[in-house]
Amino acid sequence: MNTLSLGLLILVCMLASGISALLGLAGGTIILTAFTFYFNDLQAAVALHAAIQLISNSSRILLSLKQVRWSVAAWFSLLLLPFTYLGGLCFNLFNPDVLEVCIALFIIFTLFLPKTFQNAPSSNWWLVLLGALAGFLGMLVAATGPLISAFFNVKGLKKEALVATKAVCQGLSQLVKMIVFSQAISFNYLDFSMEIFIFGIAVIIGAYIGNHFLKKISDTSYDKLNNIVLFMVALLMIGRIGIKWLIVSD
Repeated sequence: MNTLSLGLLILVCMLASGISALLGLAGGTIILTAFTFYFNDLQAAVALHAAIQLISNSSRILLSLKQVRWSVAAWFSLLLLPFTYLGGLCFNLFNPDVLEVCIALFIIFTLFLPKTFQNAPSSNWWLVLLGALAGFLGMLVAATGPLISAFFNVKGLKKEALVATKAVCQGLSQLVKMIVFSQAISFNYLDFSMEIFIFGIAVIIGAYIGNHFLKKISDTSYDKLNNIVLFMVALLMIGRIGIKWLIVSD
């Protein structure tokens, strides 16, 4: 990797982490998109994405520890490990592009639900199912943050609680994913230790900057901005896959 490419990736990671700290979404998708362009091996891009996102989410947790809804994270994590492992076993069985487009369409669907339907079930078992789904799909499409955000958006969590709690859920997802990658797929993270260190510093700085702005934005403005960014991320996911298909077809 040349100096220019490295510098661009550092800036992307910093910006993406700042956006995630502010909105609780989009950062992972941005980083994954950048990694897929710069790393020829898709497996390496997904695995590195997990490591960098773990650092980014850990930073957000430390910055907003008092806002975490631990009960939500606990329910979310119940089936996370077995379904992440199952996703690893199915890594080559599904077309990740089709799954990513389906996730994007689902996100758009939730944004246009009538307000009367935008209430999550009172039972916590939907969080268990969400964790299982995020774990399984996380091994196949990597960036499941927008999917979790769509559910949490329906749940109606306030901005600080949404960002902090989602950071815990995503952090657990990335940790489990790294374990599965290293054990089930034999991915060696030590081979990329320098990249992880450099990009890790970048996302920590970005998380601090984004958290600073999160405290200054109003709840009303945050809700509107959150919906706009979710919609844009969904379009980005569809557009990225569309461009990839066009390149392959040519």
